[in-house]
Amino acid sequence: MSFKKITVASLLLLGMNLPAISSAADLTIVNHTKFDSTSIINGGPCSTILGEVGITRAGKTNVIPAMRVAFACIGNTSNCKADVYMTAYCHSKGDAAIATVVLDTKTGIKSIQMKTNGYAITGSGFNIILTSVVK
Repeated sequence: MSFKKITVASLLLLGMNLPAISSAADLTIVNHTKFDSTSIINGGPCSTILGEVGITRAGKTNVIPAMRVAFACIGNTSNCKADVYMTAYCHSKGDAAIATVVLDTKTGIKSIQMKTNGYAITGSGFNIILTSVVK
């Protein structure tokens, strides 16, 4: 395929997805635990690929810009699935996801399915709170 055809195809794809990208909102994650948090979105790479914004540090608040949320969810904007890990690099040590959060880039959180009893994730819209239930 020629460079011109690739460029035109890329611009077409971008143009078709602009409404989805423009409708996302900033995602705020508050981490009230002693561990960093990362996620795998729609089976893709670890959120650390975004740099520091892809890691919600222990005891900190992280605001992920709307454009990054939209880009991460571009393959499934109405059911964007995030597997949440309580490590600085997803499942680097064989750690399992503690939860799966599904969100819609237009309305925010749709569901939260916990997979462990050690943590709690709550939230609505584009706000998520991580807490530890083990003292």
